[in-house]
Amino acid sequence: MPPQNRSLLPRPADRFVFTLNCTDSLNLAIRGLLKPGDHVVATVLEHNSVLRPLAWLEQTGGVTQTLLTPNEHGWIEPADLRAALRPNTRLVITTHASNVTGVIQPIDDLGTICREAGVLFLVDAAQTAGILPLDMGAQPVDLLAMAGHKGLKGPLGTGLLYIREGLDAEIAPWRLGGTGLASEDLTPPASGPARFEAGNQNLPGIAGLSAAIDWLAAQSLKEIQEREQISRAGWQIALRAFPGIRLILPDSPSVNILSVTATGFSPQDLAIIFEQEHGMEARPGLHCAPLC
Repeated sequence: MPPQNRSLLPRPADRFVFTLNCTDSLNLAIRGLLKPGDHVVATVLEHNSVLRPLAWLEQTGGVTQTLLTPNEHGWIEPADLRAALRPNTRLVITTHASNVTGVIQPIDDLGTICREAGVLFLVDAAQTAGILPLDMGAQPVDLLAMAGHKGLKGPLGTGLLYIREGLDAEIAPWRLGGTGLASEDLTPPASGPARFEAGNQNLPGIAGLSAAIDWLAAQSLKEIQEREQISRAGWQIALRAFPGIRLILPDSPSVNILSVTATGFSPQDLAIIFEQEHGMEARPGLHCAPLC
């Protein structure tokens, strides 16, 4: 499935691994790279798809972690990352855009610091793939995890992990089995997607994801962003009509995510009112990002 639009997805196509979802992509990268004695830097903005693997490895695998806190504008200060690095730092992880606030993180600046320090950089692009430009040829990112069913418009049960050339052998595959290649060899392939894609793949889902990316490639990324901005503005107007609603509106560049709190209602009750009385769908709770 070679992506044809460089602004939508990085290239080349053989740098992609098909996964079950973005959670699967992140687990493959995190658990495949980190070993006892390693230190990892992440942020309090992360989804549990990052926080739980890191907590597990800290408790059982001899890995230590440092979590960075964003500034008052919602993004991670590059100087804070630089100060958090240690001689044994193996990996830095950040979301490209928070799934709670929508604030876009300065991944180019953060990635440059990682490159200078010789530290690998993993970006969670669940909220941005298909929405914001991505160019791994120009951006200092080593691994990029993506969800197929969000901005890429594909089916549920699909995900992608972009792995920089030359990095495959450093990542231990955590699913082993048949690949259709060199079956006489009991060791997994040393490189390429087959190293990580043992067993039958979700071919119907992949076909749907391929069709979605083909459709996206024919669209204008600028127009997609403008439509999202118009939609978000409309939601802001509608929500301001509800008494007691407080919109969480960051003053930094962000994607089309709109979070609210309310006086006198639990998040669950508010979501029920939105749906039953106004036909509005909302997700209540912590959004699987409990530290944000």
